[in-house]
Amino acid sequence: MLSTLLLCFLSPAAAPHGGNYRPPPPPIRNGRVVTAGLTNPEMPEAPTPTATTPANPSAITPPSPTVVTAPQPGAAAGAATTGGVPLGPDTSSWHYWWDFNREPYLDLQRLRFVGPTGTGEADGLRGLSGQSTTPRGTRPSPEFLRRRVKPVLKQALASGQRDRVSAALLALTRLGLESEDLVQAFTPKLKEEQEIAETTALALGMLVSPQAMGTLSDLARDTARGRKLRGSEQGVDLRTRCFALYGLGLMAMSTEKSMVHHFVRRVVNEVLAEPKAAKDLHIAAVLAGGFSAADPEAQSRAWMDLMKREDLDFLVRAHLPGALARLQRRSSQSQPSPGSPQIEEEILVYLQRALLDRQELPEFRQSCAQALGRMLHPERPGWNSGVAALIQASTGDRQVQVRNFAVMALGKIAGAAGPDAPLVGQRILPHLLNLLADGSTLQRPWVALSLGVMVYESRELGHAPFPAVIGDAVLRRFRTTAATLERSGFAIGLGLMAHEASKEPLLEALQEVRDPQFRGYCAIALGLMKSGEAIAPLRTLLSESRRYPTLLHQVATALSLLQDRDAVPTLIDLLAPKDGDRPPLAVLGAAAVAVGRIGDVRAMETLLAIAQDHRQSELAKAFAVVALGRIADPHERPLLSRYGEELNYYIFTDLLTDPNFATGLLDIL
Repeated sequence: MLSTLLLCFLSPAAAPHGGNYRPPPPPIRNGRVVTAGLTNPEMPEAPTPTATTPANPSAITPPSPTVVTAPQPGAAAGAATTGGVPLGPDTSSWHYWWDFNREPYLDLQRLRFVGPTGTGEADGLRGLSGQSTTPRGTRPSPEFLRRRVKPVLKQALASGQRDRVSAALLALTRLGLESEDLVQAFTPKLKEEQEIAETTALALGMLVSPQAMGTLSDLARDTARGRKLRGSEQGVDLRTRCFALYGLGLMAMSTEKSMVHHFVRRVVNEVLAEPKAAKDLHIAAVLAGGFSAADPEAQSRAWMDLMKREDLDFLVRAHLPGALARLQRRSSQSQPSPGSPQIEEEILVYLQRALLDRQELPEFRQSCAQALGRMLHPERPGWNSGVAALIQASTGDRQVQVRNFAVMALGKIAGAAGPDAPLVGQRILPHLLNLLADGSTLQRPWVALSLGVMVYESRELGHAPFPAVIGDAVLRRFRTTAATLERSGFAIGLGLMAHEASKEPLLEALQEVRDPQFRGYCAIALGLMKSGEAIAPLRTLLSESRRYPTLLHQVATALSLLQDRDAVPTLIDLLAPKDGDRPPLAVLGAAAVAVGRIGDVRAMETLLAIAQDHRQSELAKAFAVVALGRIADPHERPLLSRYGEELNYYIFTDLLTDPNFATGLLDIL
């Protein structure tokens, strides 16, 4: 398998499985799409090996993996351990939260189809079949996607090459075209190897087709038809059942049709009613069900009762607060009356009590803090007591990640409420600024990130601006902090605030500090604050980043935020070098997704040519398919990324994320 091949690389590597590439830092999601490596997060990224992929990947003998087991009840958060020996970075660092939750703040989909900046250098993209004359900043037309792109992607689907097939499955769903012929083309893939079957289940969910609904339901419920679809008389395997549920969740998040939401709810509840089902299956049902807005009051009451059961697996229980919060928010967006205020108040009271209950498991308290960050609002019940509970937890809890998630929740609720809301200026903001000044060294970047989220979300909602002294305080920390990982957190916070006075210090740091990880975060910060002065140095850094795939991806993302499409030719040359060289996997992955992030439609003809060129490596062709799907994707943000947002990533299971072989849902994001 490609994931096995990726484990052979010491530096970050990418595979096109699922059509996405998400760079490090989290080591808990390495392998299937990116091999992060269990390294010190403050150390510079190791250069990428220049050896090309062997013609026979199966001949490679992967190193023995470091075995990391799923968490046990009450296990302390931090670096993964076995026998007391640390196996990796301390996952209580701020950058894990940012990696899972950054997509809404980057908001690149909204920027892709507005007028770009640039000098016009990319107007004549090097293509294997000529140049594209499509105007910059336009969305691909349905006719172009149907006539030119879809046939090439269907060829990749029929190629029999695992990497291209896997990439094509999701790329085809991102075209936004009619779906019934794709359902017919995808369904036979359910009988193929595990990786392709799982990706097929996700792809079927993204199609939002009545026929696909029935297929995913039968797989999730392990019916006779589901077994026939999977080609297994013994039963649908656990992994495929879980991915079918995740596919149903994708379907629910993709449409407002009440029929779909009621259907998903019925399947989810039927699976949750299985008394002897594996915890992974119940977790998948809970996560998928959180996106269904059908009858939210009844569903919320059922899940409240479930959450109070003492015999419930602790991992399933710890995922329920987040799913309940998502359900409340999803239903309020979809229906005029999202349920009675009474059930919402009951949920908030329960979450607040559990957050402050030292007898509760830390994993559950972590999830309660996150859920309160989603639900609390001054116009809803429980605002005063909820703010007080989060403030208390952010400093008084013995468990570090409860404190960190409480800090983030305070920033989120303050941003949603605005600076003039009750308790924001009187309690929340002074508390966060005090933590920034006097809190622990490791908590300060979390506070800066929380303040950045607060200012960003308030600005997006049109509230009155927060005072500039907030950014001034974070900038002072940025200037006086030596450790690059902590400085990076301050940089992202400043970027989210769009703090004008920080542009010059960030640009200086980008050019003076040599740590690739730090430079990548500075690049993102400059992109977030729309610093036009950074375009030229970022272009230079992009061309110098070929040995640092993570930095390459971060810089390209920053240029995307600045709407600079002149970076596309450089990235295309990385995918298909003129000299015939075959770049490492990580470089291919970073380049492909970066092209997709920038979203320059003019690159599509070049990518189509690469995807069909027999002279290109299978991986280059697969990554070209990835990029095509990313450029065409009409969604506000990648659908799959929504499973990771506000997820308690401490309570992983192998079906969510596999730290050893990277075969979980979040490993393909």
